[in-house]
Amino acid sequence: IFQATLAIDKAALGRNLIPVVTFAVVGTVLSALLTGGMLFVATKATSTPIPALDSTIFGALISSIDPVATLSVLSSVGIRESDAIYILVAGEALLNDGAAIVLFKTLLDHLDGQGGFADEDETLADLVAKVATKFCIVSLGSIAIGLVTGVACTVHFWMLKGRHVPVAEVGIFFIWALLPYYIADDVGLSSVIAMMATLFFADVFVIGRHTPDVGGDQIHYAECAVNETDPGTHAVRHEEGRRNPLFSTSGQLSSVSRHHIDFVAEVCSSLMETFIFAYLGLFLFAEKRHDVPLSLIAILSCVGSRAIMVGLLSRILNGFRFLCVKSRILLFGNSRGDSISGPTLTAEEMEANLIADSHPFPQRRDSEYREGQVLDSKMQRILFLSGIRGAVSLALVENIPLYNAVTHEGSQFKAELKTMTISSIIFTEFAFGSATYKFMKSDGLSEGEDGATNASFASQRRQEDRTGQLNELLLSSEEPESELPTGASTMGHVDLSAGVEGTRAAEVDHGL
Repeated sequence: IFQATLAIDKAALGRNLIPVVTFAVVGTVLSALLTGGMLFVATKATSTPIPALDSTIFGALISSIDPVATLSVLSSVGIRESDAIYILVAGEALLNDGAAIVLFKTLLDHLDGQGGFADEDETLADLVAKVATKFCIVSLGSIAIGLVTGVACTVHFWMLKGRHVPVAEVGIFFIWALLPYYIADDVGLSSVIAMMATLFFADVFVIGRHTPDVGGDQIHYAECAVNETDPGTHAVRHEEGRRNPLFSTSGQLSSVSRHHIDFVAEVCSSLMETFIFAYLGLFLFAEKRHDVPLSLIAILSCVGSRAIMVGLLSRILNGFRFLCVKSRILLFGNSRGDSISGPTLTAEEMEANLIADSHPFPQRRDSEYREGQVLDSKMQRILFLSGIRGAVSLALVENIPLYNAVTHEGSQFKAELKTMTISSIIFTEFAFGSATYKFMKSDGLSEGEDGATNASFASQRRQEDRTGQLNELLLSSEEPESELPTGASTMGHVDLSAGVEGTRAAEVDHGL
């Protein structure tokens, strides 16, 4: 979650915030209720009926998704991380984790170990009201802790800008990012949501994700260049004496620190994923008894609730978008500045153009989308297949306490819930992951089958190749005659401003 919060494109997330939040929050609650209801009804016919509250707790913990395979497939076929479909999948997975954790912890507080309510006089309406109230309090309180910590982190790095070496900046940043995790956990709020709020804030104002990327690699290598006369020098020379505004999207860290923060977070994330799936594999052989009927019911409940949730919310969002487009067309005309009374386009043509302009797949403007659907059938299938369960679900089921006969707390069905959780994780990981690739291939969205997607992928690769060549030139000890940007020298020092301008001119020459 830490790495995903840093990696997601914040600008693209803001452009798609409404559908992302709808799927992540409303979708998580709806999916939890549907899964819990299906499990409760279906297990009545088995030898191990699961009580209603235990079923709903399972629905909450299994509603957390981890679409690593889906995002990998989308990236492999040329979908960029700023494209709408990628942001919808990644954004839902990120925010959905926090919502699922808060809902799970809220329901767990009302478990009495017998599948009923902790308070025997408590009615269903009282339980729903308490759960909803606590859900809002925990969510808002955790976000507040995260934002306050993010502001303090920004002030710290602003005041000490240029006074830390990159190693210290990286270490201090991770301490600040983990601080709200422990504060929220200590006061009984959601530590994950607090950490996410801090990282969202710090990613914009401390790391500075919105800085222009032109010349970024040159600056990075210039900072990393080691002076031959002083091999231990790694100071950030060009930033000494210069301080950005306090809340500036240019950030307060050096580009060396930015690069290494991303690297360290990605390494830690990869290691944690490896440990989780190693644990899953060991569990299959360590568990002597597997309840096959319960596992099948759990898998069908997860898949069925995901299908219903995606279809229902997609229709609601499509209808809402269609009404917004209609209103905008009637009031202001289309996005190109044409008015309804203008002689150039009719109202129907302007509406079709406006809707097509916002299509998540710009290269695929089919008639189905022109009717006003933000999420067409292809996108809905990708969203459905992105419902892969993973590490968070496993961590939550491990945190269900065993039943205590003295305190009457915990669950008597933890073993069954754990078996159902792992069965669902394994099935969705293999079935949904492979099905995503098959769907992308059969629908012509994969590399080599769709011209626009293939062109975007190839353009991105060419840009990376040119960036790599430029980096080699900056680090080379031999001076090329015509390929170095204007103002760049080969003595371990680079005129950064001239190098950036030269890079921009080179990009224009290359037709970028």
